[in-house]
Amino acid sequence: MSSVAGHTFNWITSNTSVLVLLATLAASLSLNVGLGWRVQALTATRRALRPGGIRVGTTLTSIPVLDRRGQRGTISFRGQPQTVLYVMSPLCAWCEKDYDNIRVLAAERGSGFRFVGLSTTADKLDQYLLVRPLPFEVYVAGSRGLPNLDLSATPQTVVVRPDGVVDEAWVGALSAERRDEAERFFGLKLPGIRDHKDSPPH
Repeated sequence: MSSVAGHTFNWITSNTSVLVLLATLAASLSLNVGLGWRVQALTATRRALRPGGIRVGTTLTSIPVLDRRGQRGTISFRGQPQTVLYVMSPLCAWCEKDYDNIRVLAAERGSGFRFVGLSTTADKLDQYLLVRPLPFEVYVAGSRGLPNLDLSATPQTVVVRPDGVVDEAWVGALSAERRDEAERFFGLKLPGIRDHKDSPPH
């Protein structure tokens, strides 16, 4: 065996544990990166499969609405602070179960986000808000709808950036997976729905 080969063999022999550790770290890094991409892909797939609702990436410049006195107006997003648009209905049982979540979310994050409520109907809205008041203004969706505004599912918790692009959207009451995602996004703990059961959107 040559001198160089001998030194190389001796180095490898004496540093076997180091080489094994480096190989293990490389494999672990590769696995973690792969899992990270897999989680992102699964999250994107789940979002794409969710029925109805406003989609992430949608651009909302403004929404035609009525105030609770019936006066026409608009909810504007461009140039506004980051907005949490809460789509609800006083006739929706899951909105009632989601009440504690949106109330806590608005109370805890109201200084960093603008909260706006959008009801799909004016029917019984005043009575609903008397019993379950919300710490932000609630408007009624106007008849002049937008083609990219899907209000078929309630409740919806939608985060709109100042440029009008939807950054996040959760369709259905914030329980189970939706609750976990919202907690990570807003950095707080939510109470969850009252009966602690997962909720399909209505």
